[in-house]
Amino acid sequence: MDLADMVERREKSEKDWKVVGTTPAGGKGTHYLTDDKVVENRILLPIAPKFAGGGIKDLRLKVGETIKYDVAITGEPLPEVAWIVDGKSLKPVGRVKMSTERGKTKLKIENAERCDSGQFTVILKNISGMADSSARVTVVGRPTPPKSVHHHSHHHRSLSRSESMLAQTMRSRIFERPGNGKTN
Repeated sequence: MDLADMVERREKSEKDWKVVGTTPAGGKGTHYLTDDKVVENRILLPIAPKFAGGGIKDLRLKVGETIKYDVAITGEPLPEVAWIVDGKSLKPVGRVKMSTERGKTKLKIENAERCDSGQFTVILKNISGMADSSARVTVVGRPTPPKSVHHHSHHHRSLSRSESMLAQTMRSRIFERPGNGKTN
């Protein structure tokens, strides 16, 4: 591959030229030039994302514990990472912490609640492809009271004469048996 095939932009520092470009195959390369000679040559070819350790595994934990995934990943360029729970995108808000660095993505949900249980999926994506891994997270513990409890008072009213007669007729039909002396 000729250096001229790679050039996208050139930046000049005090003494050296830094040439950054893309190969016809989509790889990125960086060349450092001093006195018009290549000093360092590094080509990064695109690599589809993968889970280096096999992906995520099912978890079962108690209320108050921490849901934690520390997942080894590979891919060039570094894959974008998305966490999905029961089909909904998970965001790093409140108890939910997420980070992705070279070779690793992490998810941490502190002080787990029963409502955090679900099907967790992590998706990796870059220009070379996509990979995903799913696992079931189950948080067990004593049920908590509902967040909003509505108390309904029951008002009893007397049945009207016609409602009372209808109720009596229905009771007699329900408990009526053939051969007990009653007729229809």
